[in-house]
Amino acid sequence: MFCTIVGYEFQYSGKKAADEAYAQSGQYCQNQPFNKNHLRPCPMLENPEILQKMVKETGAKSTDLQSPETAEHLCSKCVPYANAWKPYADKIWSETPVKKSSYENYGHC
Repeated sequence: MFCTIVGYEFQYSGKKAADEAYAQSGQYCQNQPFNKNHLRPCPMLENPEILQKMVKETGAKSTDLQSPETAEHLCSKCVPYANAWKPYADKIWSETPVKKSSYENYGHC
């Protein structure tokens, strides 16, 4: 599910090869899962540093034309929530009997 990255787009120009553009747009898929704790799945809300990293690595730009916002600014708003939720999510997850991840990224996103 592309819940947060849709707010940013990749800038393609004639100078970029199609395979490079495809590789950049696949950052979201390639970086999943964003956290081994399934109670902290989002690259923006629970792991704000991850969305910032993907945007920086790909050169993605905000799609909000009226109020464009950098990934750093957007994600900085999520840090208090992420920090507050982390201890609870980690405690619950550590007490969860099923620890083996069933997610495998086959590159078919």
